[in-house]
Amino acid sequence: MSIQGCSDASWLADFAEEPRVSYYANTVNLLEQNSIRSEDNGTARDLEHVKRRVKTLIKQSPYLAFEGVDSDFWTDMILSDLGDADNYSEHNLFLGIFYLTFFPNVTNLTLPWSSPGGVPYHDNKRAIDQYELVLDAIAQESRSENNRRALSKLKRLTYLLAPNYDTHQRLQFLLPLLTLPKLEELYANSLTAIDFHQEFKWIYYDIHSNLQTIELVHCCMDAVGISELLAHTPKLTTLKYGHASKHHGMEAYWDAGEFVAAIEKQVGSQLRHLAVTVEIDAINGINAGVTSMHGFTKLETLELDLLLLYGPGVDSGEKAGILNTPPNPGYAKWTVDATPPLWKILPACVREFKLFAHSLQSMGIDGKAMILLYDGFRSARPSCLPNLDHCAVRFAVRSGGQYIPRYEEICKHLEAESVEHHVLLANRRLQRDGWEILP
Repeated sequence: MSIQGCSDASWLADFAEEPRVSYYANTVNLLEQNSIRSEDNGTARDLEHVKRRVKTLIKQSPYLAFEGVDSDFWTDMILSDLGDADNYSEHNLFLGIFYLTFFPNVTNLTLPWSSPGGVPYHDNKRAIDQYELVLDAIAQESRSENNRRALSKLKRLTYLLAPNYDTHQRLQFLLPLLTLPKLEELYANSLTAIDFHQEFKWIYYDIHSNLQTIELVHCCMDAVGISELLAHTPKLTTLKYGHASKHHGMEAYWDAGEFVAAIEKQVGSQLRHLAVTVEIDAINGINAGVTSMHGFTKLETLELDLLLLYGPGVDSGEKAGILNTPPNPGYAKWTVDATPPLWKILPACVREFKLFAHSLQSMGIDGKAMILLYDGFRSARPSCLPNLDHCAVRFAVRSGGQYIPRYEEICKHLEAESVEHHVLLANRRLQRDGWEILP
């Protein structure tokens, strides 16, 4: 069942006349029209009749009867979403959230919202309080004994926004849905979880998430934000994260070392699949790099971005980039010559490793780093990485003729160290190749 853009009012009228219609849906897409849709597109039914039925439906909703929920406000906002006012909530957020209350058997859900756009400043906090209350109600009821619990069977949640510099949504917005009892997979983009102004706090102290897989692309998070999320995912085995700066330079200089260290601390003993990369041309640089991953004791597959390994180690206290913090006493200032070899960084348990290199030129990275990373790799591999079956480097370029510094020299070195390599064309106009490259 697909409700295009959360703006098809005829579905609400259908649900008012026959509630069982929504019980049959197990896949719901509020983002695009690609499946079943209502036969009534709003033209065959008198609009005023639709509004009357919708108003009745709203007033009867048990999810709008929770303490603090203002059903009159929801009525106004939903009817505004349906075009009964002057575009008060242009993203159809309230109508979309109300739709969620009708689906007790959905297992696969796709959502599109960024924020309640168009809400006047004086009503913004009220709007946030109201949609948070109803999302909390949905999460709370999903764990009850009610036979018609909305989203109580949801296993896969996909949250898609425009993957660009200006568009983002706080991870906090999705928190209630992350506590749904059957939810196992989260796929999302353009989420933020940054200390202070975009912070993420897990407020359900007696509830953990049952997520097993998390894939985040074009997201903007720091070590504090990812740590807060992963501290409540005891069943997580797969984590994939693609970093990007967001508007006003949010995390344009990223502390990749602290970020990976936070992952290691929270779920290093349970993760089997990990990928951490940087979206192409999405940041200005990093503050610190990754120098050891031995705390990941069960990792089978690993993919890292070259950028994560290009910078001072966390232990040194040095921060590169705009911070330009000097190293602690006893540590020399980082240069490319300090790049440690991969056989010292990677955990012995890893079976497959891929390095994603796309910023040699745009970030001014010295090609020497690639040579140093793989220095002595072949000879050290049997003793230091005994489980490694597959090792590869992917060079991503914008065009077939794009220059990669010291490319031929690097390739000869990789071949001598028995490392597979190839060039990947990352064209924004084409379907993305791999989760970490957005169109």
